[in-house]
Amino acid sequence: MGAGGVGKAIANALAHLDKSVEIRLVDFDLEKGEMLAEGLRGTGVKARAYPLSSLADICTVDGLINCTPLGMYQYPGTSIPEEYINSQSWAFDAVYTPIETQFLQDAKSKGLDVLSGFELFFYQGIDAFEIFTGHQVDDVELRKMLFEQLNFS
Repeated sequence: MGAGGVGKAIANALAHLDKSVEIRLVDFDLEKGEMLAEGLRGTGVKARAYPLSSLADICTVDGLINCTPLGMYQYPGTSIPEEYINSQSWAFDAVYTPIETQFLQDAKSKGLDVLSGFELFFYQGIDAFEIFTGHQVDDVELRKMLFEQLNFS
């Protein structure tokens, strides 16, 4: 769900991991989704954009990904309603504030393996730090310190 900048990055990462993957894109702007699908097909990936109205029909997939701002503190809610979360194996939400969005809570309650956008945020920061400073960060130690300072469990 979502074909903007984050959706494009994640779709390309999925395609890089497995060219045989089928990517079904849904965006509030169908044209944006179609442009991303066309770009992915150009790299040999099976991709197709669907209108928002067909969300219920295309959620018969292995995993669900939210790449929209829905679920952030400023934009409460979920882009994928709970009734569409059922037979999937996993869910990823690119949103990282809050760490557990409504979408991830719904997915967890249905038994899916979930990954929070915090991981994307965390490793993006580590990579940026290394690029800009030339110094590597101990991700295990940094995570421990952050969780202690932020009172995360």
